[in-house]
Amino acid sequence: MKRTLAIIMVSVLIGAAVLVTAAPAVARTPQDVMTGSGIIGTSRNPSVVVGFVLRGNIDQLPNMLLVNWGRNHFWLDTLTMVNIADDPSIDPRPPVAGFDTMHGFGVGKYNRVGGYQAEFIFTDAGEPGRNDWAWIKITASNGDTIMEVSGFLRCGNQQALSI
Repeated sequence: MKRTLAIIMVSVLIGAAVLVTAAPAVARTPQDVMTGSGIIGTSRNPSVVVGFVLRGNIDQLPNMLLVNWGRNHFWLDTLTMVNIADDPSIDPRPPVAGFDTMHGFGVGKYNRVGGYQAEFIFTDAGEPGRNDWAWIKITASNGDTIMEVSGFLRCGNQQALSI
């Protein structure tokens, strides 16, 4: 059993309202991984296609995050911070991983130009993935938001694993 270390604040955008919940952070192991791909967005927002394999420890490599929207893309070069949490309101079975939420930051390239940042939250709400949720924000080095999207996956799956 993993012990609680801290609290991660998770902001979930629902329509125009922001719901803030607290999820207990869990102790990380070298085997903690979240992987997934899918489409995020609604008919009101442009579709964003995401694919990722991210470790629960920035020292464990490789880490990959690719985000595509319209003719734009972001490619993660370095994962700089990551926290995993077990939100008691999410039941990610199967399989049991000890966590269901990942929050992280990284730096990478936007349209092949370096120096951009990504912040993300991914949740695994079980199979087949229709209740998995994602939030991604890409910013320039000056803090300007390039792209931000949140929502349940329109298709795809996100999977928390302890391998």
